[in-house]
Amino acid sequence: MWHVRGIHLTFSDGWVSPIRGSTTGDITEQGVIEWDGPVAKINRANNWDGYGGDAVGRIWIDAGGKSLNVGSDTGSYGGEPVELHTGVLLGAHGRSGDFLDTLEWMLMSADIIDSEVTQFKFPPETANLEEWNEKQKGMENISLDDLYYSNDSPAGSSNQTFEFSKGVEKTVSKTVTDQDSHAFGVSIGFKISAEIDVPLLAKVTAETSTSYSYTYTKTHSESISTSDKMPITYKQSGTLAPGQAMHCTALTSSGTFSSDFTAVTRITLGDGKTFDIEQPHHYESVGWTNAQSSCKLVPRDQIPSGALMGETMPLKKRSIAGRLWM
Repeated sequence: MWHVRGIHLTFSDGWVSPIRGSTTGDITEQGVIEWDGPVAKINRANNWDGYGGDAVGRIWIDAGGKSLNVGSDTGSYGGEPVELHTGVLLGAHGRSGDFLDTLEWMLMSADIIDSEVTQFKFPPETANLEEWNEKQKGMENISLDDLYYSNDSPAGSSNQTFEFSKGVEKTVSKTVTDQDSHAFGVSIGFKISAEIDVPLLAKVTAETSTSYSYTYTKTHSESISTSDKMPITYKQSGTLAPGQAMHCTALTSSGTFSSDFTAVTRITLGDGKTFDIEQPHHYESVGWTNAQSSCKLVPRDQIPSGALMGETMPLKKRSIAGRLWM
């Protein structure tokens, strides 16, 4: 064998390149080298021309404590050492036919000094929020309270008052998971350095009604998870005449938006060069609505057995103070 017949590469993201050259014919030697591309780096690489100078004669790579040295007998020719730069292999290019005619390794020229997420790309099936809202995907109504109030005093007695109120806290969150922590031999943080639109349950107010639906909100964070406490309160009060009863309910709605997406990350190298990469991630947001409460008069005999009863208080009469001078 006078030349390297063919080569193909498998990258750290699982992509396998086509075979460049040929795997048929007079093959006397073959070899494989694998190393942890996101962590280990190439520490030596040489390429040799064949005797005729018309194709690649031998390839030598040392990386991750392993070595690949495969090709023809190139005699006393020592080959051409590859300038390694950072030692992080990005790819290769060359020319091939029946043999591997030329080969040039592409390595990253400088270390990464910064990375920032500039865009979330959601797939079509989740990017269309109108469909999510139409089908109420991920939305759920949750009861906060359900109480009855009753003035059991006989006719002619005093009125009684009630107050239906409470306050709770819910967590509104936006979370990114399954992020790739390594690429190009370094750890890449998930830093959102610009305001990016992400879906979250929010209130939409029309002239005649108020409803809740998913809409795009802004996220700007140097974290992969953000959360805020949202106070949810309600308060209704009223007066019950003797023999009257009131049924009060309060509920809130939660919306969970969950979808895979692609994060577009801009990489900045120490030599000033920038480029974008795309990495798979998963996004989930949990939003809550304000409480919606209502109180309606009901017949006392329709209060269910075992229903939770709220407390009523005697109606306070206005006191009048006076002084008589003689």
